[in-house]
Amino acid sequence: MATVMIEETNFVLNTASDTRGVNDDESEELSIALQKEINKALEQKDYSASVGLYATKEKNGQLSIEDKFYYSLSLARVADSDYYKAIRLLEDVVDQKDKYLEESLWLQSLLYLKINEPNKSRIKLNKLINISNYQITNRKAVLERIAD
Repeated sequence: MATVMIEETNFVLNTASDTRGVNDDESEELSIALQKEINKALEQKDYSASVGLYATKEKNGQLSIEDKFYYSLSLARVADSDYYKAIRLLEDVVDQKDKYLEESLWLQSLLYLKINEPNKSRIKLNKLINISNYQITNRKAVLERIAD
């Protein structure tokens, strides 16, 4: 299995509270408190904790596109995590053509390498090449490595 250093890729953390899908005041307070705990875990780089917190938010049906991106990033940074779930979450982000599109394609390509699926990684990298110069140096190195 390929060794993929996802932790070397830096992503900017946006800690704005997202309370979409909240119905009443008590639920809103719980949602805000949960988001604060998630932000704290991410700021402290406690990705195991953020995975658990995002799972709670997911169970409540409150995951925004931004949540899906950071949830997948947290999953990617936890050893022996559910990388397939991270890839699925990122697919939702990619489908939205959101502000996290480039980062999501990059992260998907790294996750595909992590689960030893270089062809799928190459497909994501080629999509990224078609839309952006994001991670151009690293992207070229990964493509060369896959070609070997």
